[in-house]
Amino acid sequence: MRRMRPLWGWLAAGCAVIAAGCGETPSTARFVPTPEAAWQALDVALRSWREGRPAGKVERRTNPAVMLVDTCRLPGQTLESFTILGETPGEGPRCFAVRVRLENPADEQRLRFVVFGVDPLWVYRYEDYEMMIRWQCNSEERGGKGSLSPKKSNE
Repeated sequence: MRRMRPLWGWLAAGCAVIAAGCGETPSTARFVPTPEAAWQALDVALRSWREGRPAGKVERRTNPAVMLVDTCRLPGQTLESFTILGETPGEGPRCFAVRVRLENPADEQRLRFVVFGVDPLWVYRYEDYEMMIRWQCNSEERGGKGSLSPKKSNE
């Protein structure tokens, strides 16, 4: 019976260690900015686009920094004006509807953007966010027209 006592002691210690590590799972809530911070980041990102700057790190001194992801822009298309309409339902942490007026070619659209993160705050065009959360590539990277096979060259 004496040999069992050390075994029970180790078993009890092991259970205590395991129980201590079984707390709540980490929450993603800390990566959801306040509505005001998300609105401000979106406004900064859209102003940068309107000024003719490309997507990527927004070159304004903001705290926290702002990163814009938008692969849906047409080459040479510029943003003439925008209106942030407000938060809207979506799969992202903070999703906003925005009315944009574009030039080259002229167009008016209603877009959605998702804002998340701590520092930097990430501003994703909704289509880009959906591709990211589903691990998708655009059709050109997949071989075109939804095909997963590589492009064939015309030699």
